[in-house]
Amino acid sequence: MPRTQALAPIISEPVRSVADSDDVIPDLDTVTLNSAIKYRRNVSFVASLFAMVCGGTLYLFSAYATTCPCKFNSIYLRAVKLTSPFSVAEKLGYTQTQMNLIASAGGLGLYLSGPAMGSFVDQYGPKKVVLASAVLLFTGYSCMALTFNGTFAHSSFLLVAVSYGLVGLGSAGSYNAAITTNVRNFHPRDHGFVVGISVSLFGLSAFIFSQLSAFFYRRPLSAESLSAPHHEAIDTYAFLMFLAWATGGANLVATLGLTDLSKDTGIVYQRRSSESVHVGEERRGLLPTEEEGSGIDVRVEDTQPSARAPNREDRHISVDASLFQSTDAWILFVAFLLLTGTGLMFINNIGAIVVSLFPLASDPVLISKAQARQVSIISVFNCAGRIITGLASDTAQRKWGTHRLSFMIMGAGLLAVTQAALAVSSSMDVLHIWTALVGFSYGSLFSSAPVIVGTWFGIKKFGTHWGWFQWGPAAGGQLWNTVFGAIMDASRPIKPDAECKGSHCFQLAFVLTALRALALAAPNVGIFDI
Repeated sequence: MPRTQALAPIISEPVRSVADSDDVIPDLDTVTLNSAIKYRRNVSFVASLFAMVCGGTLYLFSAYATTCPCKFNSIYLRAVKLTSPFSVAEKLGYTQTQMNLIASAGGLGLYLSGPAMGSFVDQYGPKKVVLASAVLLFTGYSCMALTFNGTFAHSSFLLVAVSYGLVGLGSAGSYNAAITTNVRNFHPRDHGFVVGISVSLFGLSAFIFSQLSAFFYRRPLSAESLSAPHHEAIDTYAFLMFLAWATGGANLVATLGLTDLSKDTGIVYQRRSSESVHVGEERRGLLPTEEEGSGIDVRVEDTQPSARAPNREDRHISVDASLFQSTDAWILFVAFLLLTGTGLMFINNIGAIVVSLFPLASDPVLISKAQARQVSIISVFNCAGRIITGLASDTAQRKWGTHRLSFMIMGAGLLAVTQAALAVSSSMDVLHIWTALVGFSYGSLFSSAPVIVGTWFGIKKFGTHWGWFQWGPAAGGQLWNTVFGAIMDASRPIKPDAECKGSHCFQLAFVLTALRALALAAPNVGIFDI
């Protein structure tokens, strides 16, 4: 039997890298190898889900950052006068701009470290990176908790920002180790599904932990408030310590099973050297379909250069070349930067939006629970967007040759519509609808973009390549979080400790993001014709 046929069943047609083999692959017990590697791959996939759940806790920020307007409302100073306020903003006296800078520090830690974390995974494997992530997550959350509890002498927002930055670094390690390992362990035709499922856990993390936060609601510790049994808020110190132990522990569990099979077995997936991807070809359905082998061989890779002369439009850039030598890489990067920044702006500020939309003299417990509900909606639909987009892109590309970039463009369009709706129709009655759509479109972007990067630029250094793209959300989130905070602070009444109420407090921010999201569709559509 030809060697190619003998190896075909193994992990959906992997190939052994030329660099790792001689001209002849040693005879292998196909059944044994197939069973053993599939088992290790499945264990690794489950372990990656533990890591992903740890990586998404940054989206919980609004649940404990700003809880209610009690300290700013003279009516509620009597009804719910807290001697130990439960939200970070209340107890530590931070402004909205300072809270946004703290949120941005977490985002910067998560996204700016992407190239380094991806490179570490490429070079040293996922286990060491996930172990480091466990330490970073535990340290970051525990330092935030101790600052909140007054253990440290100073409670500057800069200290909290640095601690939250460590959380971001730990999240980046978990995320990059999990996604890079899964992309390498699975067949390219399944990348949409595998990436969608794994990153959906990243998005679902906030929902899981926000539900667990129900166990941390407490009554304020003041004699006056004890007579008001309905007034409860999240015990931020206890919840942050829980996050420290839970995320650190889950990452330690992940280290036991996470395995890059390409490094351990030398068996990897590779596209034929003569079949570099052209966006226009993929759009017209000219890429090999699943039935045609998807451009993957189960044999020693042909080392001869392609008969077709390379040109500047070739998307399969050498791993030794700069990713951004490609014009398309820049277009994709800028679009990803601005679109994900929009999503992060909404996610990080949903707590402040809820406070603004509630009328004066509202029950702070209702406000707190409304914030948690919005965070849960974001997380669930973020998860749905990632899974559905991944499955749909795999199916559409396989059956009709649909370009995966189409799904990113659709996500951008949905985000633009949602931002416009938030600008013209913001109220608590419909906020859950817009929250769901923002979550879905944001998740769609994070499901489609990694697969596009892997398809265009190869998977040998996927961790590094995708890491560079993670700079986009960091810059975009910083930009639009700052804009949102400035608009909110400018809308605040001049009277000290007064709160801005109504959609006009943030309307301008959504007008700007809607126009920008709509404008981004054109250059991405233009990639089809390059």
